[in-house]
Amino acid sequence: MANICDNELIKKRVMRRVYTMWMCRTITSPMALKLIGLFAVATYARAYVSYKDVLVNSPSFFDFEPSFWFWYTAFVTTDAITQFFMIGIAVLLAWLVYDFVRRMAAGSRMMVIDSSRGVL
Repeated sequence: MANICDNELIKKRVMRRVYTMWMCRTITSPMALKLIGLFAVATYARAYVSYKDVLVNSPSFFDFEPSFWFWYTAFVTTDAITQFFMIGIAVLLAWLVYDFVRRMAAGSRMMVIDSSRGVL
């Protein structure tokens, strides 16, 4: 009986360490760090930009020319710190999309390679 309890205790301790290592690796993955950075920059930018008011004042996204000129003049006439935040958000977002597309393309290549061998 004591041997079974000791085995269960050891198993729980080992699995707790495995889960802890998995969580640390997940949190510190490049994609997660970029998402955390994007969230931090967007949250900190809220002190300078009212996202809700900007979206209420903007024209319809499907009206390309008025929308373009609105966003252009809004960006050009804003403070330098706000421009810095918006550029940071755009760069991080583009970097995330690039990584996501690259990861999806690599995954589809693996599926093609596996399906050519008859293994899915």
